Amino acid sequence: MSREMEASTERSPLLAETRDVTSSYLQQRQDSPSPPLPRCLSMSDVEVSRKRFYIVAAFCWCGFIQNIVWNSWAPIVLSTEAAIGLTQGDVAMMPTWGFVTTIIFCIPTTYIIKKKGLRVVIVVGSGVMALGAAARCITSEPAQAIWFINLGQILNGIAGSVPLVAPPLLSVTWFPTHERRTATALTSLVPYTGIALDFIIGPALVNSPVYNASTSAERGEIINIPEMRTQIMTLMYIECGAAIL
Repeated sequence: MSREMEASTERSPLLAETRDVTSSYLQQRQDSPSPPLPRCLSMSDVEVSRKRFYIVAAFCWCGFIQNIVWNSWAPIVLSTEAAIGLTQGDVAMMPTWGFVTTIIFCIPTTYIIKKKGLRVVIVVGSGVMALGAAARCITSEPAQAIWFINLGQILNGIAGSVPLVAPPLLSVTWFPTHERRTATALTSLVPYTGIALDFIIGPALVNSPVYNASTSAERGEIINIPEMRTQIMTLMYIECGAAIL
């Protein structure tokens, strides 16, 4: 019993001292004047730049062209197979490069945005996209073209990580609160209209194979291979010019 009383006596001063310190601290907090709460900013206090509309338009253009370059081959698969010698499996691999490289480079792109800023990432991504589009313009000879086409699609896929991760940061950086949802929606969705436009541009510029047989059941030799090859390269030049812009 005496041991319990001694233990209680040893603990009592500590508890009392703790309570005294706590009470003293709370009393000081009550006596000291509290700092004024920050005033909420109104829209009249926020200065926005008209450049934000140019920024969002330029960003949408880069994403738009990136998707056009990414989906160049699917709408003209028969012409590509006949003129350049790519198989349907090769053509199916082209957009796959975009998926794979975009997923791989999303994290590095986010890291570079954090370290270097949004402008650096957009400029570098646009340059990589232009290089990828230019690589496909080097030659149309089947033996060499397949390598340059795949290289171009890989570079284009790397650039595709920018339109995927940057829209929220762009809207937060350049737009006031009430405009950010619209800006994010535009920068996220407008680039994908390039995929749909490809199914109009490709067949409009590149003819389908023409056979010398009179019926489709007895297809003979394709007679317009040089014409299709020229048209495919014209399409590549147009897309490369748009990417450079």
